Amino acid sequence: MIKAVPVLLFAALAVAQEPIPAKSFVLDDYHNVVSVDLAKLRAKDIWGDLEASVLKPVLTELEREFGGPLDSLDRMLLVAEFGDPAEDARLIREVRVFEGNTGLPVPTSLQAKTWEKRDLGGREVWCRSGFREERMYQPSANVQVWGTGLALDPVFEGEKRHGMPCADVMSLLSGKEESLAYIVLDVTRGPLRNQLLRGLFKDVDWPQGQEPSFLALRLLVTGDPDDPHLTVEAVLRHAADGEGVAVSDKAIDAFLERARTAPEFRAMRPVLREFHKKRDRADLLLVADLGRSRQAVGNVAGIVIALLGPQGRAATVEAEVAVPPPPPPPPVEPPKKKD
Repeated sequence: MIKAVPVLLFAALAVAQEPIPAKSFVLDDYHNVVSVDLAKLRAKDIWGDLEASVLKPVLTELEREFGGPLDSLDRMLLVAEFGDPAEDARLIREVRVFEGNTGLPVPTSLQAKTWEKRDLGGREVWCRSGFREERMYQPSANVQVWGTGLALDPVFEGEKRHGMPCADVMSLLSGKEESLAYIVLDVTRGPLRNQLLRGLFKDVDWPQGQEPSFLALRLLVTGDPDDPHLTVEAVLRHAADGEGVAVSDKAIDAFLERARTAPEFRAMRPVLREFHKKRDRADLLLVADLGRSRQAVGNVAGIVIALLGPQGRAATVEAEVAVPPPPPPPPVEPPKKKD
C-alpha cells in the first residue's frame, strides 16, 4: 500500500496538469462577441484579395502584434462582459481565443518585464499586473487563450462553464453557417451605449426603456455555390416591437444621409448605397449584396477601416504616404541631325 502512494500521487499530479480546453474559458451567457473565420476566408479565395487590398498595412500591423504570419491562424473569437459600474474598464471580463493550423507563435511582447509566468491551478500561465490583471494560457501548440484575470482565473480555480451566448446573441447568429465574420454588441450599457450607440445616432431620444438593445454586423457568403457573393447584414434589435423601433427607423435614415457626406465614412460610401432596409418586428435590418468576391473585397475593406476608426484609417494613409512615388522617366534626347 505504501509503495502505491507515489504512483497515486503521480497520477493525481498528471490529472492536475491536464490542459484546460479553450472552450472552457468562454463566458456563460455572453452578450458581446467578435468572430473571424480566416480558414473560411481562405477556402472561399477571399483572404488573398483582402491582403492585396487597402487593408494591407492594417494586416501587417496585426501580424506584428500577433508575432507571426496570419496564415497560421484559422479562427479568432472574442467575448466580453462589462462589470458594474459598466464604465469601469478594470472590471471587464474578456476572453480571446486564437486557433491555428500550426503552432502559434508567442508574441515578443510577452518577453517584456511586465509579463511573468505563474502557476495557476497547476498550469503555467503568462500573467501581467497593472491597470487590470491579464493572462495568456496556451493549452496546446495550436491554441492560445488571452483575457483578463476576472474572466480566466475562476476557470483555473475549477469553475465549470458551458460557454454559450445569451438568447439574443444566439438568435441573431442562428442560421448563419456561412458567416465569415460577425460582431454582436449589447448597446444597453456602459461604453457601447455611450460611445457607439450615441456616436452613430446623434441627438436621438428614444422613449423610456425602448432604446436599441443589440447591434449586429455579419459578413456572409450567399448565392449559388458556383457564383458566391459577399453580403453584409446589419441588425439593430430592440427589446420589444414598439415606438422605439419607429424612432430607430428614422435615426437610421438620418445616419445614412449624414454618412453620405461625413469624411469618416468615405470608405463605406459605396456600400451604403447598396443597403436595403427592412423591418422584422423588433429588428431593423440593413442588407447589402456586395457582388462577387473580387469586386466586393474593396467594399469589405472600407467597412473594416471605418469600424477600426481613426487609428485604422491613419495606418492605411500613413502606409500610402510612406510609399515613394516612382522616379521620373529619363529625358528623351532629341534625334541627332545628320551631317
